[in-house]
Amino acid sequence: MMKKFRMCLLIVLFGLCLCTTKTQARKVNIIVQNIDITDKSETIIERDRLMVPVRFVSEALGKRVSYVEHSQEVIVEDVTGKVTLRIGSHLVELTDGSYFLSDVAAKAVNGRTYVPIRVIAEAFGLAVGYDEGSNTVSIGEGQPSQVDSYQVEGFASTLRDQTVFRVTAGANVAPRIATTKLFVLDSLTKKGFVNDSKPGMEVTYVPWDLKKFSILLVASYDANGNIVAGRGRKVSTEIEPRVSLGGIVQGQTYHGSVELQPQMNFVAKSAAYSVTDLMTNVTQTFDKRDPYGPWNFQLNGGEEKSLSIVLKVTDMEGKEHTSEPIQFFLSTPRSLHLIGVKPGDVINGTKTINVSRNFDVTSTRYYLQGPLGDLLLAEKPYGAHVFNPGAHISGEFNLRAEVDLPNGETLTTDAVAVRIQGGKRLLLQGIGPKAVINEEVELYYDSNVALTSLEYVLKGPKTIRVVGSVGGKTKYRPEPGMDGSYTMVVEGQTAEGPIRSEEIAIRIHTGKIYKSRPVVEKDKFLESFSPLALAAQQKTSMAASIQMAQAILETGWGQYVPVDKYSGKASKNLFGIKGKASNGSVISNTWEEYNGVRYRIDDAFRAYNTLQESWDDHKALLLTKERYGIFRDVMFDPYRGAWAIRRAGYATDSAYPGKLIDIIEKYQLRELDAVDFQ
Repeated sequence: MMKKFRMCLLIVLFGLCLCTTKTQARKVNIIVQNIDITDKSETIIERDRLMVPVRFVSEALGKRVSYVEHSQEVIVEDVTGKVTLRIGSHLVELTDGSYFLSDVAAKAVNGRTYVPIRVIAEAFGLAVGYDEGSNTVSIGEGQPSQVDSYQVEGFASTLRDQTVFRVTAGANVAPRIATTKLFVLDSLTKKGFVNDSKPGMEVTYVPWDLKKFSILLVASYDANGNIVAGRGRKVSTEIEPRVSLGGIVQGQTYHGSVELQPQMNFVAKSAAYSVTDLMTNVTQTFDKRDPYGPWNFQLNGGEEKSLSIVLKVTDMEGKEHTSEPIQFFLSTPRSLHLIGVKPGDVINGTKTINVSRNFDVTSTRYYLQGPLGDLLLAEKPYGAHVFNPGAHISGEFNLRAEVDLPNGETLTTDAVAVRIQGGKRLLLQGIGPKAVINEEVELYYDSNVALTSLEYVLKGPKTIRVVGSVGGKTKYRPEPGMDGSYTMVVEGQTAEGPIRSEEIAIRIHTGKIYKSRPVVEKDKFLESFSPLALAAQQKTSMAASIQMAQAILETGWGQYVPVDKYSGKASKNLFGIKGKASNGSVISNTWEEYNGVRYRIDDAFRAYNTLQESWDDHKALLLTKERYGIFRDVMFDPYRGAWAIRRAGYATDSAYPGKLIDIIEKYQLRELDAVDFQ
């Protein structure tokens, strides 16, 4: 007796013997329930799959077939139920609310709808046989082979938590599977988004919506991105939100700091931590934190407190969900170190030293310790000091720092032993190697001997001497016609004779300086670049929405794309990547440090022949660099991806993920990620 309409979890991968030229040249005989319908059902081959006309095969099985023109749906039914498929779609719907995916979509040819023969078998719970000698395909009662099976564990009519779906496949199917994806689809439109994607045969459902009726579809793909098989069903998601904190235990005592790990059973937009001092009842909130990455919390050095901490997580609808408070005791010892110098360092020039600390101070002092005691080098509220040893200071010394606390207490760092090479030194500051002077600059110096006069000397196409201000800064603006490469020094006179700084190479450019310019009209940005993002999404599974949001943020809607500052050559560089590319490079600005002072220099940024090349290069960076592995794990989801890309080090701006998410939501870029199975 014919089996009822149901979702058969066994795939008949028929067609392997129909791939040769010889087989394609021969007529395929079709036998349905021992009835020969060959004359009615001319077959075709599509992607190595035997395609048969739905109507003739279904009617031979005693089913009614109807066609809905406006939706291009084909409905096959009898008293036991119906099967619905749509021309151009891989999705096949069964009466019980379950679905399966055909590896080849239904196709209309000469007014007839063709599907792979295995679709008929799966829909009706039948078996397919093939006789190579007579080139005959038969459909009838029987059990499909287990080597061709594809099953998904984890489906239920109602899901109340994160759920793992596991695929088990037969020996003919499993080797073809490279990746498995989980889709959440609208039950009416069959349109939705990728919720998880992993190599292999296991995916995890992490809901965006706490309460929703939808189709969950598990689909496996081969290495070329072609569908191997899939299973789905209509599911009611009814999640009781669960938020908790990992890395900390109720009532425990911690020293130094605590590393907190957010935990929740849904996709979150952002997280915040509220920390309450149980003695004073004062609460401090740390908002816009990564809901997926660890957060390290410590007190000011020297403090110890009984605290209560709560994690607050915002879901996709903007609703806030709170963890249970955890009370704990934390003591954070003071940490005070001199940095910028290491034991055994030889100092024969300037050395920038600073204090690393984890508490507030009112004053910072730097000392040089020698045979004659402590020499105060500098005193300031806080910050670094550029140490330039005096001309007559030479030998073994110690460097240390002292700090004053608000309560009047004074602390000192450990002394760092160094070796100082004496001698007169005159240092050029305000400019450094490879600098380009194209506007007025302030020149100054640092010297470990007293100067009576000084000059800044530039030698190149012409010799330029600029009289400097002793003890102060000197403004210099190059005159037109002075362009070219120069060497530059500062020369000074002392009571003991002349002194000269190190010579550096610079350039003077008095011509036009080109600034970044648009590559597209602002209101045309979306229509111009969405196709690039969609093509990359199709190829790599990286959400188009996050690609677009990054491009918008990096270029200001395409209005600020770097050009060569001297020639005006367009870079077509949409993501500010340094180096050389297909069209060489363009020169733009970056920052360096010389003799303890930051200054701007020229640097090369990649230039491309087309905007497409820039787009592809950026994707290659994210897809191949090891550090972006945590982004690739979730790149199909712009919300999880926005936090992961910052955690991987793409941006130092802590607000970067929030900016991406705001752009995605404000301009409805999420729609670009939608997958349509209808």
